[in-house]
Amino acid sequence: MAVTRRTVIATLICCAAVLGVYFLYFYHGSPEDIMSRNRKQHNKAAVSQGKFLHRAALKSEHPQVEDGGDDEDEGEEEDEDDPAVSSYKLWEQWVEENGYLSIGDIYDKCDDSKDRVTLGKVILLPDHEKGGVTSVSFLNHTIENDIDEGSEVKIEVSYNGKELYKNHWELCTIDEDEEEDRIVFCPIKKGPRTWKKEMKIPNYLPKGRYTAKAWLVDIDEKILVCGFADFTL
Repeated sequence: MAVTRRTVIATLICCAAVLGVYFLYFYHGSPEDIMSRNRKQHNKAAVSQGKFLHRAALKSEHPQVEDGGDDEDEGEEEDEDDPAVSSYKLWEQWVEENGYLSIGDIYDKCDDSKDRVTLGKVILLPDHEKGGVTSVSFLNHTIENDIDEGSEVKIEVSYNGKELYKNHWELCTIDEDEEEDRIVFCPIKKGPRTWKKEMKIPNYLPKGRYTAKAWLVDIDEKILVCGFADFTL
């Protein structure tokens, strides 16, 4: 069958349209481009969070201090004794010393209160082998009670401010299919624990801002750990 000029033009137009959609909605740029966008976003967020925690600690020690005052120097020593502030500073220092890009935090509770303690970090790394980026979660926590069957991990993900995905899994079986990368083995005995978990962020996700919240609850629905991540593709 002869290929007409009209057919060729139509095919080229279709290919151009597909490429246009790809570059408009799905092309994230190089790993360095993605890292750069997120670094700008999170540098501003880190400064804002640090100021908030410092002010909260200062006001708890000196109720007479008003927002916008210039008495913050008086609270420097009190900051170091406040678990919320000291844990935040410790993890921020760890991020800075290792040259990491933080895109999230892991806390001992989910509510946005001034006394929640930072237990870990979520960082973003470039994936030069597969393209795109990978997130790595670090958690350093002392478990007060043994964790066994019945505990669950719950997750909520939003895309550009709209709910995208939510799910929950049994903790003890959450990564049983990942033989080489499995980190959860029940029962988890009480005491100090350190975890590191990598997750490849799919290259097929559309461009935009993603926010995620994941939390661990025991059999009584008590929150044990709560993590947040915020990144842009």
